[in-house]
Amino acid sequence: MKRDVIKKVEIDALGRLNISPEEQKFTQICRIATQVHWDPQNQTLYSPKPTDWTYVDWYNHIIKVAHEECFC
Repeated sequence: MKRDVIKKVEIDALGRLNISPEEQKFTQICRIATQVHWDPQNQTLYSPKPTDWTYVDWYNHIIKVAHEECFC
């Protein structure tokens, strides 16, 4: 399993939660259909703007998807 460091967590102007990994690129993550996406310009994993879930829920979900589906 690959390991990486989260270098930044932020909420962007669109209200999406963004997580910036230090090294890994998750270019194929959107194919998994988990509502977790990769922004190639900003090099971040991001969620949609929360409606039913909190930002903490989305953070945990993104980390879980990266771990279980991308082995990181």
